[in-house]
Amino acid sequence: MAYEPLKPQLPVQIRLLKVDEVDLLLELQEKSIRTLNARDYNVTEIEALVKSQLIPPRAGTIAFVAEYEGQIVGFATLNVVVKRIDAIFVHPNFERQGIGRQLMVVIEQEALQREVKSLRVFSSLTAVNFYRSPGYDEYTKTEISVGQVKIRCVGMVKQLIPITLLDQIYDIVVLVLAIIILIGLLIGILFILFKVLFRW
Repeated sequence: MAYEPLKPQLPVQIRLLKVDEVDLLLELQEKSIRTLNARDYNVTEIEALVKSQLIPPRAGTIAFVAEYEGQIVGFATLNVVVKRIDAIFVHPNFERQGIGRQLMVVIEQEALQREVKSLRVFSSLTAVNFYRSPGYDEYTKTEISVGQVKIRCVGMVKQLIPITLLDQIYDIVVLVLAIIILIGLLIGILFILFKVLFRW
């Protein structure tokens, strides 16, 4: 499908979400899903998407809003616990004006401040190119079940901090230690079973 060319970047103010703005976010989110995601999902899938997405930001989530002339025109949420972008939505009337990209920059800066090395996202089919543009790579195609409806999505990841040789060595050492501990536990269990069976 051909999309409209990008308009000039809209000068928005990006700030943290206020507690009393959650309902505005959910309203914007629903409008965005019903309008923008309709390009790639049927009516049943859209209703399931709306149902699954209309959840206020959870504990461990940081939410940023993009504001233009006193109106919230987009938002993004970062789950700092699982190191994942949970949402980036832009009001349909303000799409393709660089708002999502500006939100993405702020999300990645926040992640870097928290020393997050890689950031993941489960992208809708509609947003795959949006995430691909700043360097997110596809690692799986999957489905999210909402009731009886399966929603197609794409798992994507971006390496924010390059992996060093020291990181690789550390990961290998941790893996080897975990295997050694597991083997030790298995030997211990087998020894106890052997002792019980043969009444040592």
